[in-house]
Amino acid sequence: MAPWFWATHGGAELDLLVLPNGLRIGVEIKRADAPRLSASMRQALAVLDLDRLLVITPGERSYRLNEGTQVLTLAEALGSAAPRPSSTGRSATPPQSTHSGSP
Repeated sequence: MAPWFWATHGGAELDLLVLPNGLRIGVEIKRADAPRLSASMRQALAVLDLDRLLVITPGERSYRLNEGTQVLTLAEALGSAAPRPSSTGRSATPPQSTHSGSP
């Protein structure tokens, strides 16, 4: 299953497009806890004829945004891949960038 990024010249974009078993699933990752269906999401749903759109947020609850669009918490989206707080022994702080090139 190859992942794709999709964008239009007009500015609409989709963070991730995957095609498992003949389905078209779009994924958007948002910082907002309660995102709304954006024009970009509506365009992706229509143009790409998505079977499902998943919107992943840092929020505390998952819910259905509309027919075919589901808002998921990050923990739910990660499922069993989400480590328990003490299971890795690593800090919860993200690693620092090691990029040393100039901007």
